[in-house]
Amino acid sequence: MAPEQGHASAGGVRRGRERNADTRLQIFAATEELLERVPLHDLSVAQIIEEAEISRATFYAYFSSKFDVVAGLLTKVTDDVYEVARLFIERADDEPPDEALQRALESTARLWRTHRFALRAAVEHWNSVDELRTIWLAAVARFTEAIAGEIDRQRAAGIAPGGVDGRELTSALLWATERTLYVAGLDVGSPLAGEEQVVPVLYAVWRGALYGAGAEIRFG
Repeated sequence: MAPEQGHASAGGVRRGRERNADTRLQIFAATEELLERVPLHDLSVAQIIEEAEISRATFYAYFSSKFDVVAGLLTKVTDDVYEVARLFIERADDEPPDEALQRALESTARLWRTHRFALRAAVEHWNSVDELRTIWLAAVARFTEAIAGEIDRQRAAGIAPGGVDGRELTSALLWATERTLYVAGLDVGSPLAGEEQVVPVLYAVWRGALYGAGAEIRFG
């Protein structure tokens, strides 16, 4: 009987975890819906509870505040963006690095468009809200280290030319990309209109900075 009881207990734990994950995703989805029409500082826990169709007790079982929700959402989104950045960081040996770069930028732009309003809130408030600052700067640091490491490897292999410090270059490119995607999603009459529409511009900036504008990239 003991093994059967243990098996049932394990199954119960798995179902509990699935319910927990589903509830968190439900709260995240509700928050993103609200951020499309309510600025972050005007957003309330009561609105999230109503939009998610959950009880107050359920909300506080998972999150301590609206900022805690947005911080959790940003952690999930930046993890998703990191996964697509790996298209460049961990490209296949037979894939040209500039093609891997373009695919990574295209996927990043699509994700930014999908999560535009949560990411807009992050860009506008990360420097004034402690919970968001921690997540945002940690994400930038994670991306910087991974991408700079790939740049150093490409330079050592003769694929990319030498130049300014790889981490400083990566950091500047990441912050420029953040601002470009943010402005592209504002719909304010800027020439940068639409996240996916600015991919060719971002690609030109990244490719030029890493390899030289119009340079033939030799690898393999």
